[in-house]
Amino acid sequence: MRSRAYPVLMLVPLALWGAPQGGAVEPGRGVQVQATESAGEPRIALVIGNSGYQDAPLKNPVNDARAVRDALARCGFAVTELENASRSQMREAIRSFGARIAEGGVGLFYFAGHGMQVKGRNFLIPVGADIAHEDEVAGEAVEVDAILAKMDTAKNRLNILVLDACRNNPFGRSFRSTQQGLAQVDAPTGTFVAFATAPGRTAADGSGAHGIYTAALLNQLQAPGQKLEDVFKRTRAEVLKASSQQQTPWENSSIIGDFYFVPGAPAAPAPTHPTAAIPPPISIQADRAPDPTPEERDLLAAMHEKGLERVLKLAKPLAAKGSVYGRFAIGYMESDQPTRNRAIAEAAKTGIPMAMVEHGRFLLEHPLSPAEVAEARAWLDRALALGEPDAMYTLGIELVSGKHFPRDLERAERLFAQAAQANVGYYYGVGCLYWNDEECRAAYTKEEADAKGLAFLRRGAEIGDLGSMSMLSGAYQSGHHAPKDSRRALRWHLEAADHDPNPYWTANVGRFYRDVDDPTFQSGKDAIRWFTKASERGDAAALGEMAKMYREGHLVPKDLPKAVLLYRKAADKGQMENQRDLGEMYEKGLGVPRDLAQAYFWYMVAGDFGSDGRERLDGLLPGAERTRIGAQALAWRKARAADGSPEDQFELGEIYKNGLGVSADLAQAYFWYVLAGDKHHGWTWEREHTAKLLPASERARIEAQARRWKPTTGKKAGSRAKP
Repeated sequence: MRSRAYPVLMLVPLALWGAPQGGAVEPGRGVQVQATESAGEPRIALVIGNSGYQDAPLKNPVNDARAVRDALARCGFAVTELENASRSQMREAIRSFGARIAEGGVGLFYFAGHGMQVKGRNFLIPVGADIAHEDEVAGEAVEVDAILAKMDTAKNRLNILVLDACRNNPFGRSFRSTQQGLAQVDAPTGTFVAFATAPGRTAADGSGAHGIYTAALLNQLQAPGQKLEDVFKRTRAEVLKASSQQQTPWENSSIIGDFYFVPGAPAAPAPTHPTAAIPPPISIQADRAPDPTPEERDLLAAMHEKGLERVLKLAKPLAAKGSVYGRFAIGYMESDQPTRNRAIAEAAKTGIPMAMVEHGRFLLEHPLSPAEVAEARAWLDRALALGEPDAMYTLGIELVSGKHFPRDLERAERLFAQAAQANVGYYYGVGCLYWNDEECRAAYTKEEADAKGLAFLRRGAEIGDLGSMSMLSGAYQSGHHAPKDSRRALRWHLEAADHDPNPYWTANVGRFYRDVDDPTFQSGKDAIRWFTKASERGDAAALGEMAKMYREGHLVPKDLPKAVLLYRKAADKGQMENQRDLGEMYEKGLGVPRDLAQAYFWYMVAGDFGSDGRERLDGLLPGAERTRIGAQALAWRKARAADGSPEDQFELGEIYKNGLGVSADLAQAYFWYVLAGDKHHGWTWEREHTAKLLPASERARIEAQARRWKPTTGKKAGSRAKP
């Protein structure tokens, strides 16, 4: 198998058309190459093409992957490409991809090869997968939900998942179910999901050099001035024509804002933004919504913050009481796009200003006629008259772009200021718009856009907005969008740590001292001091940060026993990455005597993070020994979950959902997901996704059982961790 990464030479366009192939690299690992600054924001892609299946080889996926790799490189992406990848190589590449997109920007994952659904769950099939029966798929394949979870956890601006993986199930004869293609996927917020064909249908490998879907996508990918949605809409039209209407590509989107693979004017004649006509006035029918109660105002505030877990927690009891705001919120957070759009339209007619804005956005996304543009403007104006800050922000964006309404930068800037004055979160939103939105930046010079974004973020930071503080500290530290200034970067890191008790901000000060490239400020002693503060305030990840410094001798004297001690503390607090790291210390005898049984135990406890370590040790430990340690690891996890550890409760849910060492049991999985709560956005998403797989009566029974549940008392299971 080959794995390559391709540099992006945006300043020398001709070089992109003959992107260098790179030298040989370690199998399964891609060279990490950053996009140049002229790309505007980081664009990171992982491209995988699997053709060499022993039982059902495919002709085109490797060709497809190479062509997509080159096309994305020309679009400014730093691309890592894998060909004929094994499961461990795919998982390692996905883990690395997740870490890179967590640093910000746009992430894109593309897979061509065999894919299948089993009981509503989608899997991508690695080369070399040994699958004889349906119940073996989860252990041999890579689940699509795991990739989406990486994207969701990264919290970057935009992620794109493209799957040309709906070929016929190559193992179908040995399976009980006859489900074809892939199952429908819910796109987490900020994610665009594209399938080569509709859910439940299969896609053709193609008789030419490329699969039908990828061939059409390649034709559209580099057309200038096409929004992300338009690229895939035109791809769909081309596929329908090429397949004689037999194959219909499908997308699901929850993205906010616009993205262009290649910015610029569309090739087809179109009105330019500055001359967009003023839409004629139109009358809309909407009731006046009742004034929100304090609980409903809290709900609307949570919706503005886009916090799924808090929104659902507040919305469900309100909806049960008949609240129009509660019903709107549940519909607004719905992952099924048609259901969401219907709920928003109904809520707009009931007079909820936020719903009016969302409905206006929907109409403007793909207007079918000038009348729809006029209707959208009417909804925005109605919400604006009711004082809705989101209407100020949205109309401001439209007046900057000039796409649907005449460009009016002066009024747009007034609206942005009014939105921020009404809700401090918009200082962050507008600042990010000036710094990251391509249409907004195109309306100004680079210097003007950077200065305007900096002004909004400074004001937001000065009045206590954490998002603005975070953006400012990062900009001053990196020198992107603001002059490089380590002193100011440190100031805003410290302000955030002082302003909010969440130890994440405390640990960020430690990361500054560790990572800053200014020798005046870089300090191992100060990094350890702040990581220690964060760990004392409950941030277990800070323990792992310190352990890594001592393990590598980075800015502190190398001290392997101390690294082991810190990894153990982090592992006992449920940090799965550090459980894996602790396993490595035992496997290699770093700071402790070499102990493969202990190593295997921690790799088992680490779940998905420990899979590569378990594979390494599978041939070194007897099967009976591995079984015994696996049972002890599961017992350790159950005991910690019973003691009330949310991390272990969630991981126990994962174990039961995926059948990892136990029989798959969705009811048990849902029970533990409910107990784990909403500490992380991904947890909420996993729980709600699992809920949809259970009957309503079963969900109600499990939720009632969870409400009655009480944690055990006594010694924490983490202290009884030796195998």
